[in-house]
Parts: sequence; structure tokens; C-alpha cells
Amino acid sequence: MKVLVEGAELARAAQHVSRVLDKLDPDHTHITLTAEHDTVTLTANSRSQWARTRLDADVLEPGTVIVSGFWFTALAGQNGPGETVIETRTDARGEWLHTVNGRTRARMRLMPGAAENEWPDMQGMELALPDGTLPRLINAVTHCASRNQSRPLLTGVHIHGDGDHVVFEATDRYRAARAQVDAPGFTGSVVVPAEWLKRVGRDATSLHIGSHLVMASNRVDEDMTVVLDGQYPDIARIIPNTEDEYPLVVHAGRDELLAAVKYLRALDMDNRDTLPVDMTVTNGEVVCTQAASADSVGQVTLDGTSVDGAMDGMLRLNAQFLADITASWPHGTVDLRVRDALKPVLFTQGDNDNDEDDGARLQWRQVLVPIRQ
Repeated sequence: MKVLVEGAELARAAQHVSRVLDKLDPDHTHITLTAEHDTVTLTANSRSQWARTRLDADVLEPGTVIVSGFWFTALAGQNGPGETVIETRTDARGEWLHTVNGRTRARMRLMPGAAENEWPDMQGMELALPDGTLPRLINAVTHCASRNQSRPLLTGVHIHGDGDHVVFEATDRYRAARAQVDAPGFTGSVVVPAEWLKRVGRDATSLHIGSHLVMASNRVDEDMTVVLDGQYPDIARIIPNTEDEYPLVVHAGRDELLAAVKYLRALDMDNRDTLPVDMTVTNGEVVCTQAASADSVGQVTLDGTSVDGAMDGMLRLNAQFLADITASWPHGTVDLRVRDALKPVLFTQGDNDNDEDDGARLQWRQVLVPIRQ
């Protein structure tokens, strides 16, 4: 095999597929390079995930080789931009992969005994989502997925459709998020690993769903994962559809609320995951207070906030969770709908927010369980 490729494109491609490699599993530490026609294809996989990407190349000699994925990715990242020559050579010691980029050159022995990375044969359908909708749906819910591997199903995002709507939702039992878009055609339900979805969702333009596999793709990249098994919790029981049962509704600006939470979190020198923020409503003003320690107290009065109704006492929320919700919020304003200091707070879009993409309105809802005082 002998090819000429652009160094920066090679680095990007190697970095993309190497994300599925498993350092703890020697059977899944390699990358397969295939050169044919005017393309070089890189493929890698672990036991449950696959990645494949293509880059333009001048293929002087076609062929397929298997190399150490970590070595190849590190080398490609150091080569930098400019023309890179990749070719195989054989000597008395075996077969080698040689790379030349400007004044740098390297070689490494091939892995002839390793199994070629095979791409699964997936049968499924593509979600018919409006342009630009997929990454926003992913960003709206993945922060609510659990990181606790003892509950593997909750580490995923539940994607389901009824033929008219597609819903993305996630929960870790303390918070939950649900995003819905009008999209015809898909009927079914799968649970996809949230970390995988977050990683590939930045660049993906389409999502194909099968019974056991899900694939995200764009013009040059394809990523696939095995779905999680099990019955996902009924999020409809956690996130209500009605909005008229709340004695207190706080209409806040997204940027103002996020800035307030960041300011208060900055006062906590211990960087606690469970840092509380106390929210009170006094004379129509919303005040957020955080007592990081006996020696550090912060307080912010939110600007541009209006209040409907009242609440006795204060509402105590996890600062990190509140920051996650606000940072993921796609609208300029957010409504906090409060029953009392112990019931979950419902976050909905403001009445003046009209979020539409190609005529499809997106509905976003999240709930956050307060910290018991």
C-alpha cells in the first residue's frame, strides 16, 4: 500500500476512530487502513462500538493494513499539516508501515495477526429530523443521564417515536430532561449510551436506528453502538405535560440565571458536586444565595426576572444540576414552575420563545428535584 494524504485530515481521521479503542482489551487496540480508488478508510472498534471515517487520498498502491491504533493516532497528531506519505515495506524482520511528513519520518511493525476491523451489517431506518435538530436534541438531555454504572440503563438516552413525534429523554433519578420534535415515520424505542451520543452528536447529521444497533453519521464519519437492554423509566410520569398547577412561576432570563449560578459556584473552593443554591422570592424579586462555608457567602439578585404567584420559604437546588440545565437550555428565557420546596421543579420555555427549525417546533422540558433542607 502507498498513499498520499493531507496530514491534518489524517490526524482528524485517526483521532475520530481511536475514540472507541480499549486500552484494557488487546483485541481492540488496532486500526484498519484500507486504500482504494481515491479514498483511505480508517476503521476501529471495541466490543460494543465501531467508528469509521474516510479521507481523500492519492492512492498509488491500493491495499489494507492493520496497525496499532494508539501509536498511529499519536503519530498522525504530531505530523501536522502538509503532504504525508504512507506506505508499507517489507524487510527481513517483517512488514512495516512507514510515514513521511516533511522532514519527519517514522515506521512501525504491522499487526498481521490481528483481526481486521469489520463493520456490522445494520438494518434500520433514518430519523427524519429537520436540519440542525439532532445535535440540539442531544445537548438538551444528555447532561441528565446517570454516570453510575451500577444502573447501566440510566446511563443512556431513551429515543422513541410514535410515528408523528420523536422524543429524546434522560434521567438520573434526581433530574430528568425531555425534548420532542414533530418528525414523521419513526415508531419504536431504543436506549443509546449517553456518552457515545454526546461524543458523536457534535458532528452527526443523521441517526439510523435498528433493533440492536444505532448509527450516527455525516458526510465522512460513521459511528455505531450497541443499544442498552431493559425497560426505561416512564418519563411522562416524572415530567408532567400540564403547566397550570403551579402556585409559583419564575420567568428568568437564561443568561442571567446561568451567570448567577456560575458566580455562586466560583465561591466554593472545594468544588463540591452537591453545592446548594437557595432561591427565595421577596417583593417580586428572585434572590439566589450560596453559603459555601462559614467564611464565604454569595448572593445574586436576578435582573430581568418576573414572578407569578408566591412560595413560602426557600427553594434549595443543586448548583451543578442547575448550571447543567441552564447551559443546555436552547431558549432566551426559562420558566421555573414550583409547587413547593420539596416537589420537583419544572423547567419550561418562556411564552415568548418560539423555537422552530424548518417549521418543526421543538418542545423542551426538564425537572429537578430540590435538595431536602
